[in-house]
Amino acid sequence: MARLEISTLGPLQITIDQAPISGFISDKVRALLVYLAVEQTRPLRREALAALFWPDQPKAKALANLRRALANLRQVIDDKNGRYLHITRQTLQFNAHSQATVDAIQLALLLGEREPGLGQMEEAVALVNGRFLEGFSTDDSIAFEEWALLKREEVQRLLLQALNRLTTYYEAHHQPETAVRYAWQQVNTEPWYEPGQRQLLRLLAQTRQRAVALDHYEQFRQDLATELGVTPEPATRQLYEQIQQQPEVAVAESTPAFLAEPPTITLPPFVAREAELARLYEFLETAVAGRGQIAFVTGEAGSGKTSLLQTFARQAQKQQPQLIPLFGGGQAHIGPGSPYLPFRALLAHALGDFEGLWRGSVLSRTQVNRLWPLRQTAVTLLQDVAPDCLASLVDASLLPGDLRQTAVPNAPAQEILFVQMAHFLQKFSQYGPLLLLLDDLHSADNGSIDLLFHLQRQLIGYPILLVGAYRPEDLQPLPTETDRHPLARLVHELTRDFGEIEVALSRADGRAFVDAWLDTEPNQLDDSFRQALFGQTQGQALFTVELISTLQENGDLWRDAAGYWRVRDAVSWDHLPAKTEVIIAERFDRLSPSLCQLLTAASVQGESFVAELVAQVLQRPLPEIIRPLSASVTS
Repeated sequence: MARLEISTLGPLQITIDQAPISGFISDKVRALLVYLAVEQTRPLRREALAALFWPDQPKAKALANLRRALANLRQVIDDKNGRYLHITRQTLQFNAHSQATVDAIQLALLLGEREPGLGQMEEAVALVNGRFLEGFSTDDSIAFEEWALLKREEVQRLLLQALNRLTTYYEAHHQPETAVRYAWQQVNTEPWYEPGQRQLLRLLAQTRQRAVALDHYEQFRQDLATELGVTPEPATRQLYEQIQQQPEVAVAESTPAFLAEPPTITLPPFVAREAELARLYEFLETAVAGRGQIAFVTGEAGSGKTSLLQTFARQAQKQQPQLIPLFGGGQAHIGPGSPYLPFRALLAHALGDFEGLWRGSVLSRTQVNRLWPLRQTAVTLLQDVAPDCLASLVDASLLPGDLRQTAVPNAPAQEILFVQMAHFLQKFSQYGPLLLLLDDLHSADNGSIDLLFHLQRQLIGYPILLVGAYRPEDLQPLPTETDRHPLARLVHELTRDFGEIEVALSRADGRAFVDAWLDTEPNQLDDSFRQALFGQTQGQALFTVELISTLQENGDLWRDAAGYWRVRDAVSWDHLPAKTEVIIAERFDRLSPSLCQLLTAASVQGESFVAELVAQVLQRPLPEIIRPLSASVTS
């Protein structure tokens, strides 16, 4: 029998057999279902419901609206023979004995007792993905909004009590790693509850995350001043001072040695990608709410995919301090990469291989200090739920001495690796939402793409966001190939099932990027120069950056005494930057010899050409010219 699930503890979700329900004629129909489901202990009079949802309508019209909404509701939830609703001429009531699941009811049952058990509390807090009906409202029903607000406060109170008890229990039973997880959830639920903040600070210090504790206090202090205009309570300030005075040796034990040296790379400015970042944040909010998500960043070589992923990771960790970012990727070249290379890199980062990310300024000192203690947790989880992944996909140098292995006698079956990798990610996400960033997927091996196919369903229900980046042009078959790229099939299937999941950099406004990049430094560069630069690069990120650098090196752009960049009267646009030439050469290498010959002849006419003239020069029929241009060049 189909199972109806109504999830209200976070963004509203209504599903049957885990598939979202469509067909509601309005949000008021959804609100009616929620109200009936949450208030299922008693029958509700039709007149009261009509007045609740249509308060400004005459009684007869409000009742007619209720009948219309009820008919639509019964249709979309397939309410046959009173499966979910008990309906009389006077009342409506949700069937409390149906097979439907209502998370708010489950929470109330688990936490309704005066002293709920440990298992009950853990089960209850696992149900919560945000505030009650987060982001959901009706247009003109103040009474419903007031009801939702009261219910939200009730859920908040029960949740905070459970989180406080769980944190206190595990702290008292000398399990600070588990306690700190509930402490983070507690302060995210109610950031102004200072006893919870003190629990978190104390536990961070106990788990050798002193730097994280100090940074968190400072952020909390600033938030209090900005939002409420007050300072932390004396007890909170005193605890902060005690943590400050802890011996540095305690920090050194939990701090990687490479942090003693500064990063070796200064990241360039990041500009003109606000819309793309905002879209990624939307995906992250969905994932953090417990609804796993996969998304893709696409763009040609040099369009800024890697820069976007790195910037998103840095900024997202500031907004979500408990976030755990793991990076991986294929090899940035044509052809398949090493077996499971993206996932080998993910596991390496989970086990503390952060030095490259630190030296490249991708992770800050605070982020490294917070993530470093989790490496032992990752080892333990791999031992428990993914031993074959530990043996075959992890560099032995990253493991404690007693776990290091020199060889794997028998490679495990692919399906075993897939199941174990999914279980590891699911378990690891309990210690903080996971942000999995996989770059250069166009060059990943087939096994990695197959693993992505497997993970697409296994992430549902977990706080995990997987973002992959690839070049669309590299998914086109080579002239000697006929099969569709496996990543293209994966993207097509995910788009069909989940809608628009692509953040396409090729659709960004190129002129906006040109202006934004130039304006990262003081300049006197007028619109005619900017338009000429855009005409050369079309706003392609790497081409624009490298061409500006070349113009500066050649003296076509020069800095005056006041520090402003200016342009000389005659600019030489003749020489392409070396990196741009490499990208263009790589693109041409993918073309067949006959198409290269065609384009060589066409280029004599200039940037734009007439196909008829090319056909005359090559003495070939016009259809033979148009067909390969339409199929290959535009793709």
